[in-house]
Amino acid sequence: MIIKSSTTLRNDYNTIAKLAHEKAEPVYITRNGEGDLIVMSIEAFERREAMLDLREKLLFAEKQRLSGAPAIKSSNFYAALKTCITPERCWPAVLSLSLVSEWSSLTLISLFTA
Repeated sequence: MIIKSSTTLRNDYNTIAKLAHEKAEPVYITRNGEGDLIVMSIEAFERREAMLDLREKLLFAEKQRLSGAPAIKSSNFYAALKTCITPERCWPAVLSLSLVSEWSSLTLISLFTA
């Protein structure tokens, strides 16, 4: 965890920005010794947002699975995945498939259309 004071941010912004980019993690900014802000690079923010979005989809899929919604087997999912036009859009689904053995058809569609 990287912690810097608000004075450091005010007086030496470039150092804080460089640190956030190099470490690719949030920099905690304190004011009067208490936590106040978090500064992070845009790349780190976008990566975090993508992970949160994926987790939200996984939670939705798990809720559907537990409620008994129709599902497709992982072997069928892999076959469908091989036909993707843009594999980079499919990658989060492949990564998350190792966590969930069966997916509902609705969730599979939402992963590819998001």
